[in-house]
Amino acid sequence: MTATAIEPKDAVSLAQTLADLFRPGLPVPGYITLHPAYVGSETISAVHFQFHGPGSLDAVAAWADWADLSVEVHPDYQNPSVEWHSVDFTYSGVLFHAYTLTATDA
Repeated sequence: MTATAIEPKDAVSLAQTLADLFRPGLPVPGYITLHPAYVGSETISAVHFQFHGPGSLDAVAAWADWADLSVEVHPDYQNPSVEWHSVDFTYSGVLFHAYTLTATDA
């Protein structure tokens, strides 16, 4: 499922990729951000999924399990009271980044 090459997609190809990706019944993100291959590009090379609210950490973990990866935890250097929980994977040549912010226990 993971690929090393990133293949920028046009809008139609990306929509087909997203439709295929959401079929397994995985949690749907609250926000989806599309990132162009380069400034002024009409193709997309990365997609970010943001989860928020109750269950957001479980949602990121579900995507990590599906991709057979682990959730990575990183501090937020601007706000030490939160942590980033994320997983990066490629699917159909597109880089995906699923993430959420959670409060630290400190």
